[in-house]
Amino acid sequence: MTSLSTDDIQRLRGQLRKRILQARDGLAPQFRQTASLAITERLWNLAPFARARILFTYVNFRSEPDTAPLIRRALATGKTVTVPYTVVGSHLLACRIEDPALELHPGYCAIPEPDPAVSPPVATAGIDVVLLPGSVFD
Repeated sequence: MTSLSTDDIQRLRGQLRKRILQARDGLAPQFRQTASLAITERLWNLAPFARARILFTYVNFRSEPDTAPLIRRALATGKTVTVPYTVVGSHLLACRIEDPALELHPGYCAIPEPDPAVSPPVATAGIDVVLLPGSVFD
């Protein structure tokens, strides 16, 4: 059995991530929309999610599953919704939003994010559920 170096693993992981993201990018828009709605429904039916008062969720970018339906539904049912604001080179803030159409603007790497001067940061200790995107984990 051959063992791989850390550099080899990183290189292979990068190649796999590139292939997976290209495949995701190639999905038909209608399929992505249908899948995003199905994800929202599945999440909504999970007890921890249904009970959550404060949600921290990503705002979709490129071909990631669309979080807009989830955010709208959470807001409509009285949940507090927070989304990331990137403090470049340091950390993320969980900023509360109430109207994504008005509050989200291209930010770090052109990813939609709020302005923390308008959308106040929320203490992370109070967040009940965190929803993160991910591709190709090791």
